[in-house]
Amino acid sequence: MKRKGQFTLFVIFGIFLAVLIGLWVFFTYFAEETKNPISEAMCIQDSQEILQQCVKDTFVEFLETSLLQGGYLELEEESSFGTAYAYKGELLLPNTKEIEEELEQNIERKLRNCGEDINQFAYIDQKDLNTNISLDNSADIQVNWDATVVCGMSSVNGYMIPFDTDFDFESFYSLVEEIFAEGDRSPTEIQEGYILQQYYNEDLSESMKEIQENTTSYKFTFRSTVEEVI
Repeated sequence: MKRKGQFTLFVIFGIFLAVLIGLWVFFTYFAEETKNPISEAMCIQDSQEILQQCVKDTFVEFLETSLLQGGYLELEEESSFGTAYAYKGELLLPNTKEIEEELEQNIERKLRNCGEDINQFAYIDQKDLNTNISLDNSADIQVNWDATVVCGMSSVNGYMIPFDTDFDFESFYSLVEEIFAEGDRSPTEIQEGYILQQYYNEDLSESMKEIQENTTSYKFTFRSTVEEVI
């Protein structure tokens, strides 16, 4: 009877252990089967949204900075107004192509840092990154990103990210060139939809003009040396 009781306890223990193992297998494999596709899909979606937002924020930031500095992202010489335009001691207004090229070079370097945010919850392998900026009409950018994002068993290879600011750069910059050609003289007229303001430094040796489009926050500034104007 004693041996029979021990055998019964052994059988009950074995059944209990089998049930525990079965439950572990169910929650480990079957439950994950329904859970992983959702979490991986969210991971892929979040990764894409991070890259898209990074392209948008970086482009707007760099474009605004460039316009505030007379069309240049990097100034070798600053005027009395700090961020106002004085480039290599000469008054030079860059053309649209030059602005596009400098934006592309600097934005590509900045965008590669976007992967750091993704690395917090997924793996990203960044390779080639090409940006194409067009300022002919509206200010827009398209980024072709040769990158692989891996979330669990899912992955995405390559991203094409466009962004349009709806900013009529062509009309805006045409007005800037017109005002720039006036030197320190106030322009005879200003187009509707734009604001022109002019400032002087303390000794009145320099002036700064600021042109702003009413519908956006974009402003263009450049300085001129008052004493050079006849």
